[in-house]
Amino acid sequence: GQPLFVPSSPAVVDRSRFSLEFLPESGSWDIADSRGSLLLLTKKRAPQSWRDYSRRVRHYPDLMVCEPLTGLYQGILWPEDLDGIGRLGVFLLDGDDADRRVSTSNFRVLAAVDDTVACVFSTGSEGGWRIIYSEITSHVELPKLGPENFVGRANGTLYWGIDGCATAVLALDETTAEFSIAALPETVWGPSHIRTSRIVGGEDGVLHVIRLIGNELKVFAQWHPGSDEDEWLLEIQLMLPEATLGLPGRKEHFFRQQAMIVAANTRYVLLTPSEKSWLFSVELDTMRIERKHERNRYAGEAYPCKLPWPPALADHGRERR
Repeated sequence: GQPLFVPSSPAVVDRSRFSLEFLPESGSWDIADSRGSLLLLTKKRAPQSWRDYSRRVRHYPDLMVCEPLTGLYQGILWPEDLDGIGRLGVFLLDGDDADRRVSTSNFRVLAAVDDTVACVFSTGSEGGWRIIYSEITSHVELPKLGPENFVGRANGTLYWGIDGCATAVLALDETTAEFSIAALPETVWGPSHIRTSRIVGGEDGVLHVIRLIGNELKVFAQWHPGSDEDEWLLEIQLMLPEATLGLPGRKEHFFRQQAMIVAANTRYVLLTPSEKSWLFSVELDTMRIERKHERNRYAGEAYPCKLPWPPALADHGRERR
């Protein structure tokens, strides 16, 4: 349905000001990513091929970057060279001008097309789309990947799981927009990853892998990557059937099947048993399990959206020109 805005701390701005009704065709956008005070949106599609869709809406924006509190937005057309081709995901990055904060006039969009092609959109007079081909992955035969293979983002790199591969993931560098194959120990990763594995960042560049093995939650951390002291440590090990006993709404028949990861970030992982949508979160620093937080009411990915600086509020009641 429509995006929901949930305060992560006591609200300083009424959440109604985060409405996206100021956008053209406001009900036809999905959130794809966020950066600072901006959201990256993609056009919702009916079940049809990309080629049919692109022919029908060639002159309408396929992507939108907006700032909810100010009501500013910019539409972006998909590159004509890539008409009719799907994509693995689109992501919002800081702009080319490092001296200015990310804004609707200073941002980049990174689009992963397939395992060898990415493209970057930049704002500004010399901006637009650039297409980048990756030499490394062009020589590697991979199974077909889709958006559902995306397993996380950490320390400037995006990751996709490879079906049937227990020791490697597809990686996309946000700075160079080039793909590579990242190796992982078999004890840390696994051949099955959809809804059971996530990769997130941490302090000081630490890489975390979150995995569900049966109904056991494990969190591994990679310390000193790329050095002689590179090692993976098991930081969290939690049996979910036992750890959730006593939580409100907990049923005896839960966890007879494998649980699922709904969302994950550097602070917590959101999970549910397969038998019913019964959301609970595990704090990664304290291992605290709870159901009362408002974020546990919504089964979907969460995207952080900060207040703009300097503070500014739009009057969405005024007609845009």
